[in-house]
Amino acid sequence: MAAREQEKAEQQRSGEAQANAWERLTQLLSASPAVIYSFKATGTYAPTFVSTNIETLFGYTPCEYLDNPNFWRERVHPDDLQRADRGHETVEERQARGRIPLPPQGRFLSLGE
Repeated sequence: MAAREQEKAEQQRSGEAQANAWERLTQLLSASPAVIYSFKATGTYAPTFVSTNIETLFGYTPCEYLDNPNFWRERVHPDDLQRADRGHETVEERQARGRIPLPPQGRFLSLGE
């Protein structure tokens, strides 16, 4: 019986350590000046993770991003979609042309405005 209680206590400590590590990682990612994200590498390329600072920086919740596989495509300026699909344009190039999406209204701001 003592061995079972010890095993249960170890599992609890392990779970607490894992929760603490996850909390710290979340804090670090959220403090980044960039949104950190990941997606499936094949198939639908659906999103699998996004840092919580997506809300602070862009006004979208993590759930909005994660629940919609087409999230980013729906926010690319229509004139830029073909190029974005090819992946040849960098963020800097898009910014240089003055197209920055404003959430969540779906408007686009030109740097010349």
